[in-house]
Amino acid sequence: PPVTSTVEAAALRAVPSPWSCTQPSPDTAVTPSALLAAGDGERMSSAIAASHLPEVLRSIEGGAFAGDVPLRSVQLGTQELVCSNARLLHLLWSSRGDEIIKSWNVAWGRIKGLELQRDKNRVVLLLFSVRELPTTGGEPDEPISHPASRPIQCHNSAAARLVYDTIQVGRALHAERSVMIQLAASQM
Repeated sequence: PPVTSTVEAAALRAVPSPWSCTQPSPDTAVTPSALLAAGDGERMSSAIAASHLPEVLRSIEGGAFAGDVPLRSVQLGTQELVCSNARLLHLLWSSRGDEIIKSWNVAWGRIKGLELQRDKNRVVLLLFSVRELPTTGGEPDEPISHPASRPIQCHNSAAARLVYDTIQVGRALHAERSVMIQLAASQM
């Protein structure tokens, strides 16, 4: 993926990859990246599941998401949630699995919180209103009339928990990356 600045490049070199095989030293703070890298089986299944995603992201809306780096994904039947470095995407696959449609996407900065509703087998994304968005966040991805929440229907409570955990890891990785970029910028 293209790097937009020297500050970002320096920060990205400092952030361990989610699929890194190195273990943190006892003196190192435990970060979301380190926690993700520590789970060997989970790391392998995530890497295998995400192997098709760069091509999928390049094909949606004429390459509008080609610069996104997929970090995690969860597929539930014909829907797939993709956590990228920039956003959460909700994709719908055709019944034959040969065509993909972007249902919606939300930039990480737009997500106010998550609700795990096990009794309803769903996860609800709570979104900041346009008025609540920080002014440094740029233009919103959706029109002003965006919904206040996005429900993600799951097949059962275990799938809802998996979706919830996956989105939380995506949020944590995004937050960690943002802090690393700010830290690198402050040291230049």
